[in-house]
Amino acid sequence: MEETVHILASRVGGTATEEQVRRAGDHRRALARRVLDRVSTTALDVLDALREEGHPLALISNATAETAEAWPQSQLARRFDVAIFSCDVGLAKPDPAIYRTATERLGVAPAQCVFVGDGADGELAGAAEVGMTVFRTTEHNDTDPSWDGPGFPTLGDLPTLLRPSGGPGRGPGHTRGTRQRKTSATSHPMT
Repeated sequence: MEETVHILASRVGGTATEEQVRRAGDHRRALARRVLDRVSTTALDVLDALREEGHPLALISNATAETAEAWPQSQLARRFDVAIFSCDVGLAKPDPAIYRTATERLGVAPAQCVFVGDGADGELAGAAEVGMTVFRTTEHNDTDPSWDGPGFPTLGDLPTLLRPSGGPGRGPGHTRGTRQRKTSATSHPMT
């Protein structure tokens, strides 16, 4: 975090003191904790429902260091099997490698995954490029209105979308009486 503050200060023509860097870092860390703590009950319920139905979950985020630092203490962290932060892996959406990193850590192929995002940073096209099934949600943000693929307005709709015919426990991987795991990957902590 401190390195980032130094870099940002120099980019705008300033030189920050160590005290200013420390204070800025503390402020950014506090902000990250507040953002991660303001997750809607609906989002948490959706994540819990997906896990109850057997969907392993991954988060892929173009986040800075303070978000990655705050993540383990957030109420979201225990709901995801894998969390990929761009600042940790040196990759960012829509680079295909960041999606592959998530699927490798889950132990599944990209074609077995459903990616859900609002479209920031070209993430929807990036996920589609590696072979994921992609849905755009507009509940919290609508950053890619040009996306012509499938979408849904509220996160509460996602568990039903993953079940053919809306039947309980029957996801897109369900065939001939055998339930196959369909992995869900999401790009944002759904705040």
